[in-house]
Amino acid sequence: MKPAEEDDEDLEAVPSEEPPVETDSRVDLLEDTSTWRAWLYGGVALAMVFLGGGREIGSLALVATMMGLALIIAPPRYRLPAIPTVCVLLLAVLPGVGLLPAAWLGGLEEWRTTLMEAWSLTLPSTHSPMPAASFQGWMVMFCCVAWLWACLGQNFSDSSRRTLIRLLAGGGIVIAFISLLEVWTSLRVPWWPRPSLVDSTEFGPFANRNHSSSFLAVVGVLAQVAAYDAFRRRSWLGAFFSVGILVPLVGILTTTSRGGLLLFLLGTMAWIGTSAMKSGLARKAAVAFAVFIMILSITIVSGGKLGVKITEAPVSEVLSPGLRLQLAKETLAAASWAPWTGRGLDTYRTLLSLVSSEPFPEMRPFHPESDVLWLLFEGGLLLLLPSLVLGLWIFSHSGPWARRQRKKQRDRSARRLRRAFTLVAAMALIHGLFDVPNHSVGYFMITSLLLAAAINPRHIVGKLGSLSIHGLRLVGVGVLLLGLGWAAVALGRWSPSIPVVAFRLHDEAVLEAAEGRPAEAMVKVERALSILPLEYRFYFLRAQLHNQLRRPIDRALQDFGRVRALEPRLASVCMEEGIYWLKVSPPLALIPWRECLRRYPAEAHMAVSYYHHMVWNSLPHPEIRQPLWRLARDIPMQVTFLSQPASREEWARCMEEFLSQHPRFEGVDEKHVQQLLYMWELHGDRAGLVKMLNSQSRLKLLGWRVLATEYARAGEFEAAYEIAAKNIPVPARTAGIGVADIPRLERAFLFNPSDPRPGIELYYALRMAGDLKAAQLTLEKLVQLPEPPSFLKREMASLQAQLGDHRRAWELIQQALQEVE
Repeated sequence: MKPAEEDDEDLEAVPSEEPPVETDSRVDLLEDTSTWRAWLYGGVALAMVFLGGGREIGSLALVATMMGLALIIAPPRYRLPAIPTVCVLLLAVLPGVGLLPAAWLGGLEEWRTTLMEAWSLTLPSTHSPMPAASFQGWMVMFCCVAWLWACLGQNFSDSSRRTLIRLLAGGGIVIAFISLLEVWTSLRVPWWPRPSLVDSTEFGPFANRNHSSSFLAVVGVLAQVAAYDAFRRRSWLGAFFSVGILVPLVGILTTTSRGGLLLFLLGTMAWIGTSAMKSGLARKAAVAFAVFIMILSITIVSGGKLGVKITEAPVSEVLSPGLRLQLAKETLAAASWAPWTGRGLDTYRTLLSLVSSEPFPEMRPFHPESDVLWLLFEGGLLLLLPSLVLGLWIFSHSGPWARRQRKKQRDRSARRLRRAFTLVAAMALIHGLFDVPNHSVGYFMITSLLLAAAINPRHIVGKLGSLSIHGLRLVGVGVLLLGLGWAAVALGRWSPSIPVVAFRLHDEAVLEAAEGRPAEAMVKVERALSILPLEYRFYFLRAQLHNQLRRPIDRALQDFGRVRALEPRLASVCMEEGIYWLKVSPPLALIPWRECLRRYPAEAHMAVSYYHHMVWNSLPHPEIRQPLWRLARDIPMQVTFLSQPASREEWARCMEEFLSQHPRFEGVDEKHVQQLLYMWELHGDRAGLVKMLNSQSRLKLLGWRVLATEYARAGEFEAAYEIAAKNIPVPARTAGIGVADIPRLERAFLFNPSDPRPGIELYYALRMAGDLKAAQLTLEKLVQLPEPPSFLKREMASLQAQLGDHRRAWELIQQALQEVE
């Protein structure tokens, strides 16, 4: 058995002044790491998260500048072991493989050869088809790897770890509170990325609400650790962090991210189970499960969007991987062409549609919903394997499974802090299996700090020499220079050949073209194409500029063809091209519109929506109506066209062709049948419509409204009423119709004129007695009440028919039908 003093190790109070402990020389190396380094690195990471996380070029410039300054002020002072050193060096250097000649790494893919030969595109000969994008991605990754190395090389002491926990938890709580203020008030943080101005689900400092929710989950667990540690040390901060735990939790509940809530729950349970309770598996499991149930209950009872998603979403929707699985499958298949080298950094968004076999007509995936798959696609195993080895090395030298060498008070406290860092780092990396949070520079900076603080300091024991420290400061200078360069780009003072400059030139060209300067716009779009020759939007703009400059139309057609070749999946591109051609040469709109419909599988419903927009936009252009009718490949599309005719003659011609294909409306569902009958009544031969309805029982049942209307239009109100009366349900009678005392009912209705019940009983009694005129007068009085029962109009129609006034009966039953609908 364990000694009693060790069994209660996690419940002992920490004395305000710890007694000196005998240590060896390796531990002495750690004590000179000042907590100011933890303040510096933690403060920089939090500031970068708050300032946008490096998403935009201005934010990226600020991130790199702050990174460089941190590396210069506080470079790594401890030497990493061989395995992590080699992994970090490989991660810093190997992204440049994409800039090597393609001939050295297996040659060009078939699709690149096709684009160059069939569409006369000038593509680079490098392994990456977008070397400018890959170079920029390499520089960003170099900055991130330098930051990771600097964090690992700090070898934080116990006091530094405590500082980091309090700083990250406190700063995260502040960021969470500001995020909530954005939701609850009119406060707005102008530099936080907001791709859509109408998307109410955006939350926090990241563009993706799931990343904000994941960050808040990490902050929530860190706040629990900080509160527990502060209480043990008898610090007033314990109360602050205890209350502060609620802020990130409320932030998670405010979003609609189930993943963030799950991370918070699992992290809380793991923290309770590994560090925050006295030994005893059953006790820890019971408390952890109770916490899980409590938070989940609060989520559901709160009535927010997340609670609705948990309680009302079908189980298949909650559990189904859906698009993630499809993207993962396509990403793995595409990565198999270059499993070792990948396809080049920052190329996924552009290349997936070119190398994928699955249709993605409604969207253009920006990433594969996984940090791991994204790294495999762009960097191959050359980048993925060092990342995995580095991660395994860090976790094997940290956490609760690390070898225990002594049972002293300070060692137990240190292990508890390392366990906490290991746990929250694992949360961040596990989220990276199902999303891409660590591709955000700000999030990666937090993850790097968590990983560095999780390592047992006994495994990083050698100090660096002054020459090595100055060399790492030079790395910091390089990162700083990159930041200054990006700042110059953000301010418009420098225009190197990088993607952000290309997109800026494109936006400037759009403005130039709108202001009537197509020649100047053409110069800018040509420069943008020289940087990113596979960006389809640039060719889309250049095609329009060709027409604006009155060049031969073949040049515009060729560029639009390049657009469809470079984006062979997205349907909206073809739709936009067709709308453009309507203004220039309407018959040419049919070329992209045909391609738009082809990109949808036969069973896809969204194709009908696009076809509806085509038909609507084609109304002013009669010359393309008949060819557009030929594009309708199924019944829903044909019905869509027939519902928006340009003329009666066109409708009759197309309807005749439709009836030749479906003479008895076989295969046409009820909704479409009713829609066609209604349009036939408006635009077709009504006599022929009546004849067809009377000849087919199915059509007569579905089109009784049309048939009744036609009889009424012909003056046959009795036939019209009888058809409608058969198909409108008879209302339930709410009053008894047995033997009734008519004088008593008359007195009751007279003394209670606002109560419809005695009047209704009187009406039925008079009608059963055969006094139809008196029943009619009673019914008319009932209809005049403020809120008469809805079935009275139906009763009045029936009574008028019994009285022989079928015209009035038809009018009343139409009103009753409108109330029923």
